[in-house]
Amino acid sequence: MAIVSRRILKPILGKNKLAMERATKYKNIMVSQGIKTRLGTFIGGELNGCLQLTAIYSDMTTATKSFAELS
Repeated sequence: MAIVSRRILKPILGKNKLAMERATKYKNIMVSQGIKTRLGTFIGGELNGCLQLTAIYSDMTTATKSFAELS
């Protein structure tokens, strides 16, 4: 069973580039911890312009260990 964690980031108007840079850095930290991650941008709907950082963990033990380390 895989555990999927989804983080929605809503940049302040005019700060999209900064938000993307910070989200990419965080994504790289997660990748260095062995977590499968994906960063994307919404292009429609009520979340238009928001960023989504998705992480996939192999099991709950790995997920909780990762949450504690990243905190």
